[in-house]
Amino acid sequence: MDLLQFRGGHRVGITGNVIIDKGKIINISDISSLNIRIAKQILGCSSDVLKEIINYEENTTYNTLIVSPPGVRKNNNSKRYNKAT
Repeated sequence: MDLLQFRGGHRVGITGNVIIDKGKIINISDISSLNIRIAKQILGCSSDVLKEIINYEENTTYNTLIVSPPGVRKNNNSKRYNKAT
């Protein structure tokens, strides 16, 4: 599966037959499904969590492991949290 990203954080996952050359996808054929993900910003949703994982006095992040069930997005969370400091 490959992923197309659009402005605003929207993404479309594509499943099909893929031709790869030197580690890069050069063609996708026989597309069998699309997974459309519409991004939605929820202001303040991480405020309580940030207090637990960011040491504001030292401007550092505590060692943190983010765990959630399959299908719940976890990647890029550290990038978002680190931008807040």
